[in-house]
Amino acid sequence: MFEPKFAFHPWEYIADELKERKWKQREFADIIWIPAPELNAIIKWRKNLTPALCVRIWEAFWTSSQLWMNLQTEYSLAIAKEEEEERIKRVHEKLKEYHYE
Repeated sequence: MFEPKFAFHPWEYIADELKERKWKQREFADIIWIPAPELNAIIKWRKNLTPALCVRIWEAFWTSSQLWMNLQTEYSLAIAKEEEEERIKRVHEKLKEYHYE
């Protein structure tokens, strides 16, 4: 299975779309029916995209909702792998200990 070496936060792609369409962030927040502070939290990577939000982004950009959900999932998994690195090593140690490797 292909695993990218790095992942981008979905906001980076959203920012590109907004720039291409010459939309302001506040306009986009209004279009997808979220408060501007919530969009700001996504922009600052403090909040993740939800499935419901991915559907609204899909409608606004005429793209696939799955695209936005996949971008969020890949980014979240990359962060989790980084944060769980030490525990992952311990999992491998336990697998060896129990001869399951």
